[in-house]
Amino acid sequence: MLPLCDARGRCCGFAGRAIGDQEPRYRNTRADVLLRRSDLLFGLHHAASAIRRQEAVLLVEGPVDLIQLHQSGIENVVAALGTALTQVQRLRLERLGARRLILAFDGD
Repeated sequence: MLPLCDARGRCCGFAGRAIGDQEPRYRNTRADVLLRRSDLLFGLHHAASAIRRQEAVLLVEGPVDLIQLHQSGIENVVAALGTALTQVQRLRLERLGARRLILAFDGD
């Protein structure tokens, strides 16, 4: 289980992924007033300063993708928590100063 935090680092839900062949594969907090997945960017509160500094952001599909990249030293990475980039997410990144957006979504 991973905490889902807003842009200020406040926990608003959780995302879970099974290891191996367990079902269900994903178990997430249901959307509500605090958690609107289409507005959230996982890891934004950690990546904000790197995004401002580099004026670029690497957008991946999910939290596990982000964690692997962050462990490799890539700091300007956020996850969309799904398979689409929304207008709200794009504007949030633009306001941070991201002049370049690099998408790295899974092939599925």
